Amino acid sequence: MESEEYLKLAAQSALCMHVVPCLRAVTASLNDHHITWRCIFDESATEDDIDLLSQAATELIADYNTARFTFEEKYEVIAFPEEMNLERHIVYYRHEHNYFE
Repeated sequence: MESEEYLKLAAQSALCMHVVPCLRAVTASLNDHHITWRCIFDESATEDDIDLLSQAATELIADYNTARFTFEEKYEVIAFPEEMNLERHIVYYRHEHNYFE
């Protein structure tokens, strides 16, 4: 449970049924016993969209012993095509370029 590999798998599992079209990226990081969950949306995100990803964070938190781990949730809106600064582990990254044009 304390490995970065476990964090990535648990985060991807938590995203099942929670990804919305306006979601650009989800990242996670583990530093000592502190986990950061960061979701980046484009400008069309609604409160319901953000709430859905907050539910995914709750599922991730449920995989950890909260007596030993602390959690930080970050939700940002960064309009496409602005560049995103991402955490160490990318859990989800939306395809944003059309290579056929």
